[in-house]
Amino acid sequence: MAGSERPAHDAVPGLPTHPGQISALVRDAGRYLIGDGTCDAARKLVGAQAFRHAQPDFEAFAASQRDATEVVRVDLEVRGQGRYLHSVYTLVPGPLTLLLICARNCRDGDRVLLRQHTAKCGDLSHEARWPFDVAEAELMTRPAGGVFDELARAGAHRVHSRDRALGPLGVLQVRREHHDHRVRLPRLVPWLARRPRRGIGVRWRWRGAELRLAWLGRRPPA
Repeated sequence: MAGSERPAHDAVPGLPTHPGQISALVRDAGRYLIGDGTCDAARKLVGAQAFRHAQPDFEAFAASQRDATEVVRVDLEVRGQGRYLHSVYTLVPGPLTLLLICARNCRDGDRVLLRQHTAKCGDLSHEARWPFDVAEAELMTRPAGGVFDELARAGAHRVHSRDRALGPLGVLQVRREHHDHRVRLPRLVPWLARRPRRGIGVRWRWRGAELRLAWLGRRPPA
């Protein structure tokens, strides 16, 4: 009996190892595959073999786990002159790649939006009007993981941020953050940004949420 149950414990590493739990899973899998009209030993054997064959799928699934700040999806949207183009990617483009894509697909005056979605920490968006230069493309393609790591050190655990380039006037930023630390009374205070770009704005804080509205310089300080 013990020898017949051992393969079930080895089939899927990482699952609970209590014999009762494993045996119940093995029997249920065997019953599903060959039906109730068979002996218990046959159901356990078939169930154990099924779990053994499922091990590669389990390992691939476990390896697909992502860090909270890792970018898992990138949306590129182009709007203008009655057109709307939307493509989805798994990698963040480099500045020159973004410029090449825009040169092939955009018309003068189109709005280009690049949105990076992280696994658990929110999303980061940057919008600019085409044509724009390499400096603007570099800001748009800055990996969100690094931005969210900085915000996490400041106490934010989930962020939704959107930047809209205003040409020579700089960038308008709207950012919503969620913090573990809660405040009882609403607060509205001035806000001064220094990195990665200088700017000014206001922030409204209540409970665990914070809303920031800011005007930022077009380029980071040297």
